[in-house]
Amino acid sequence: MGDEIKLENEVRLTVSVPVTARILMLKDGVVVQDDGAVRKMDFVAREKGSYRVEVYLPQLPKPAGEQPWIISNPIYVK
Repeated sequence: MGDEIKLENEVRLTVSVPVTARILMLKDGVVVQDDGAVRKMDFVAREKGSYRVEVYLPQLPKPAGEQPWIISNPIYVK
């Protein structure tokens, strides 16, 4: 759970899910990319930090569509 990777110029982080979703990439707790209605997200990390993902299914009725479906463990870029 969670992992550590060394930063050498940049690190490509890829997220894929089996259904259309809203995917948020967070760095140190702050949203750095927010893609809606996608099944895949690519993010290039150029800075050290703690990166994690939240995935939402807004197509579900409330309140389920407003709550995270997935909250990932962090990947530490050092």
